[in-house]
Amino acid sequence: MPDFFSPDLRRKTGSLVALSIDGQQVASFVPAPLPPVDPRLETGRLDELLHAASSGLDRVEAAGSVAASLPWLDHALVVREAHASCQISGLETSLEDVFAATSEPAASRSPAQSVLELAEALVWARDQLASDRGLTLSRRLLDETQRRLVGIPGTAGGQARREPVWIGAPHPSHALYVPPPPDRIEPLLRELDRYLQAEDSLPDLIRIGLIHVQLDTILPYRDGNGRLARALTSLLLEHWGLTAAWILPWSEELAENRTEYRDRLLLVRRRGDWEGWLEFFLRSLRISTEKILTTAQDLVECVQSDRDRLLAAETTSASSLRLFETLLSQPFVTVGSAAKRLSTSKPTASKAVDLLVQAGILTEATGRKKDRIFRYDGFLDALTGAPVTESRPR
Repeated sequence: MPDFFSPDLRRKTGSLVALSIDGQQVASFVPAPLPPVDPRLETGRLDELLHAASSGLDRVEAAGSVAASLPWLDHALVVREAHASCQISGLETSLEDVFAATSEPAASRSPAQSVLELAEALVWARDQLASDRGLTLSRRLLDETQRRLVGIPGTAGGQARREPVWIGAPHPSHALYVPPPPDRIEPLLRELDRYLQAEDSLPDLIRIGLIHVQLDTILPYRDGNGRLARALTSLLLEHWGLTAAWILPWSEELAENRTEYRDRLLLVRRRGDWEGWLEFFLRSLRISTEKILTTAQDLVECVQSDRDRLLAAETTSASSLRLFETLLSQPFVTVGSAAKRLSTSKPTASKAVDLLVQAGILTEATGRKKDRIFRYDGFLDALTGAPVTESRPR
């Protein structure tokens, strides 16, 4: 790739090193340490977007106490973020299928399981950072998070890759990008670790945007690098106090603009266009803050309305109320799974399900007379932004 660097190169963000793959010499890109220099970032052109993104995050932080008091809301938003991040990585599934998998796990591995593994990895990592006895923001945290989000037994999860990889073509000679050789990964990760711990005059949002690109550029693991980079962004936003008590589902904006997302990452490497990437990054964050507040409000209103209606119904039982509360984290249910959730008999669970159907909260999703699956449509509609049907009471 002799023409890797763009003719309108703004700054060099790394260097090319020769790498032999299958007996053929290709050029591998090794990124320079952060922050960018020669020239330094033009932060002035980012001021307006930085202010807008920061203001949006301030509004999200102000509402953070709601998420902290409603674990089901936080869980829903974590799953939504994991779903969007997996979509970018080509793991296509619907958000409904992901929640269905929480109630009835698939017999074989599926994209929905990958989403749940990423969600669990995110929760694990944030718990580590929040605990005095947990792992700190470090290389080890990255290794352990990656191992959990990959989730395939017997793979080299949590270990730096030992072989060359490339992106964008079947053969490395035609690749859009060849990441650093395996022998450069450890020094690059140590350098990134130092930057994570270092003091920097740049605003935290700018630093987070830089770190995202750097980790994605190093591509240190065999699998899950993009998901890990996006997860680290979410973790840093929370850990550095920018989105207290929330996991911001910011990957949705990246998924909706994935071509520009990938182009912006490549332009940092090939043209040194950090500013173009940061404009895209800050704009995505700002839009995400607007979406999360709307989604959170819709979910809280939906749940409160349905809970009130259930409490007001003369036929409501204690079992139906308890089952309703489980739907906030598992909005799909069968009679069998309801019996397990309630630790009760199937007849009692069946009656609780029927009461929720009568209240317009659950609907049967299969059309079958046996092995029926019920879903909490109002919750799923609010989470995905789908319009509420007129036939459903609210």
